[in-house]
Amino acid sequence: MKILRIISAVLLLLVLNISWSQSPDPKATKRGDKLFNRFSYLKAAKVYESYLPSKDSAYIFRQLVESYLALNDTDNSQKYLAKVVKQPIVEPKFYYEYAEILAEQADYQHANIWYEKYNSLVPSDERVIAKLGAVKNIS
Repeated sequence: MKILRIISAVLLLLVLNISWSQSPDPKATKRGDKLFNRFSYLKAAKVYESYLPSKDSAYIFRQLVESYLALNDTDNSQKYLAKVVKQPIVEPKFYYEYAEILAEQADYQHANIWYEKYNSLVPSDERVIAKLGAVKNIS
């Protein structure tokens, strides 16, 4: 019975150690957040990227998107937006930003999909109605 408790305790510690090692260091995200809040977007992005992949990559991906959008780096913005929009819980603004970048790169067919997704969640946003019409006329 005592051996079973010891084995259980060791297994629990092993599982906890694995899960902790895969999640980002709270100090690291705080460091990245501090840089982000000081408008040092490039430095913040480098800090966030250094902690990928991690268990909480969703937060890091969102912060990377915000950083690269602020830097007008469409390639990296698109790279991380593609990951953000696949998350189970996504703020609607990320669908809109992804559609904008796709439209900017003349990928109107895919932009239309993300504009539609955004429009289904935020039907009161008149910008999207105009953009949907424009994208459909172009493609």
